[in-house]
Amino acid sequence: PFLITNGAELYKMVVDGGMVNGVPKYYRLDDDIYLNKNYQKYSSWGANIPENNWTKNWGEITSTAFYGCFDGNGYTIYGLYASASPSWTTNIGVALIPRLAARDGMGIALAYCGRITNVNIECAYVYAKNIAAAALVGGANEGTTRIFNSSVTNSKISGDFGVAGILGNTMDGDNGGWVKVENCFTENLNLSITTSAGKKDCGAIPGRVNRQNVKYCFSIGNYPLGRSDSYGGGFTAVYTDTAVNSSISGANGGEATVVTTDKLN
Repeated sequence: PFLITNGAELYKMVVDGGMVNGVPKYYRLDDDIYLNKNYQKYSSWGANIPENNWTKNWGEITSTAFYGCFDGNGYTIYGLYASASPSWTTNIGVALIPRLAARDGMGIALAYCGRITNVNIECAYVYAKNIAAAALVGGANEGTTRIFNSSVTNSKISGDFGVAGILGNTMDGDNGGWVKVENCFTENLNLSITTSAGKKDCGAIPGRVNRQNVKYCFSIGNYPLGRSDSYGGGFTAVYTDTAVNSSISGANGGEATVVTTDKLN
């Protein structure tokens, strides 16, 4: 595997789409990474911007989807600060990995690609305007992508819609793919919708969802995000007209302290 040991290498991995010469590769985190030194003060970064903005060069970091396999190896990425206000784009969000994919531009499925495993994110601050916001993956729905055994803790995430800890948006354009999220958890997240207009989809694990299979995931926290319509949720937000396309059981619209899907044992 290609070993990742610092923030610069991690950034290059994302910018290159997890590929070398157009071929998806396997990357493995080999140590904890600190993207900003004062990561313990993440909750104040809305007013006091830290040194490194992960999505400062938005066109560069979103020039291609991430097609590779990224194994966090159980290590933690601390101090992610990602803030951007681009024009709306399908299935992209402000996140460590803005877009995850396992199907190329010709619509051909790529085997063993588009996988994120064993990654932990702590003390992140994410803000997005016009598009989804999440700590780990902004958007995904091209081929069968996978996010396994990962977590987001002690983080603040806000945006217009598709706000979540693990995965922001899979709603628009199914492209024949599914997103599988398994054995993931979040804890102590500060999630918020920043506009009263539009669709307010928000959830601790996935945010704006469709064609998604979520298993053995849980969240610990108090998320008072419920609404009278179907666009808010403590664990996830699911559209009533497309919920049939997602296999998720848990809280949809309402306050959740501890929410689980499936069995944890």
